[in-house]
Amino acid sequence: MTGIAGHLSNLIGPITIVPLMLLLTTSIVPTIEEKLSLHWISLVMLLVVVLMAVYLENTRVPIFYYSTKKKQIVTTRIRLFGQFPYLLSMLLVWFICFVMTIADLEPYNGAARTDNNVTMMVLRESPWFQIPLPLPFGMPKISAGIFFGYVASVFASIIENIGSYDLLARTSQQKPPPKDAINRAIAVEGVGSLIAAVSGVSSGVTTYAENIALIHITKVASRTTMQFAGFVLILLGLFSKFAAILASIPDALVGGILTMGISMIGGVALSNLQMIDLKLCRNLSIMGLSLLLGMIVPLHFEKHPVDTGYFEIDNVLNMLLNIKMLVGGMVATFLDNTVPGATRAQRGFRDYLRVSSESDVSTSTSSESIEVLSSSDAYTFPEAIQRLLRAVPILQSLPILPKLTKSQYKSNRV
Repeated sequence: MTGIAGHLSNLIGPITIVPLMLLLTTSIVPTIEEKLSLHWISLVMLLVVVLMAVYLENTRVPIFYYSTKKKQIVTTRIRLFGQFPYLLSMLLVWFICFVMTIADLEPYNGAARTDNNVTMMVLRESPWFQIPLPLPFGMPKISAGIFFGYVASVFASIIENIGSYDLLARTSQQKPPPKDAINRAIAVEGVGSLIAAVSGVSSGVTTYAENIALIHITKVASRTTMQFAGFVLILLGLFSKFAAILASIPDALVGGILTMGISMIGGVALSNLQMIDLKLCRNLSIMGLSLLLGMIVPLHFEKHPVDTGYFEIDNVLNMLLNIKMLVGGMVATFLDNTVPGATRAQRGFRDYLRVSSESDVSTSTSSESIEVLSSSDAYTFPEAIQRLLRAVPILQSLPILPKLTKSQYKSNRV
């Protein structure tokens, strides 16, 4: 709402995004190892996902259906594995776990069983329909250490998200997002996190880089599709019994899915390198130093915590200095904006590349056309909202709303 995120976008470029997102992937490695070590079915899950999402991505599967127009059965070919890699692989390996369970090939309470005590208890006790009530765990409490820790996490998340927005624009064959779009996106994530917290959800709402990789795989970047998917998720959340079914997925399967998902995040991070002039020692040094310090500093303070004698100060500093993304992101941001020797274009900022929407489309690396968000400008508001902005010009002073151009004023009058 304050417009800070939009101004930060002028300071945060690919040189900051790459080490920050790579630090995110490395921080989740222990969790991935823990999940993968639960059962050998995790490796099967990973292999099936890789097979469908990578090897069979562009394989077109024949689908037969009855055409009412032609009055006969016709055939069409769709990229079934490329569009539904996670869903198909999950259903397949989940079915294998179910067969192992009913055939008693998996020991009692094994990691690959589908009838574990906790799983069945969740299914039995979950109501069919439930509306989330506010503050289910009582009134919130405030801790200075946790507060500043979350502020640091939010700052690191904003840096990551700014890079994700730009990468999503390139994947969707759109121009870089303007400041008002970035401010609006961060504000919506904040509202979503606030609603989640009030509803008792322990995780915040943020942009997930893996979804950008999925857009590249599925070739679908339609906002309508995303809105429909969100509506379906809301319905699943209200009908708790169906959500409990998803919660019954064996933890061993989660290991394979998580491995592929985090791998995609790492790939998305590395894709930012194509925007950077890698011939400059300056750029390579900043990214390498940020990545290394982002791992060394938290490791040091994990072994040797700060001890000033004041509990709250120690708690805040130790929490901040143990966040890899914050340390690496701050180092990269500071160095990238203070070390001379590179233009904004060489640093990877797209606003100095001076490419049009048409040239973006022509230089797309996708072998197939992507269902783009809009034929012209994905950030333009619908006609009704533009009329409202024209009728109440003061709204255009808000950082989250765009300022209408003269052509938009004229088109609205027509």
